[in-house]
Amino acid sequence: MGAFFPAPSATDTMSVDLSPDSYEVYCPVADHESRGMQTELTVRPATPLR
Repeated sequence: MGAFFPAPSATDTMSVDLSPDSYEVYCPVADHESRGMQTELTVRPATPLR
């Protein structure tokens, strides 16, 4: 998946289909990742609705 760049100070939404796993998510702008704009996203298997 490529980079996603909403306008400065704006919010946006995107949808992706991810397999259960852990993914690194970070800001690709200059030194933003090293300054803390990063997180880990954990995708768990879907739970059937009751």
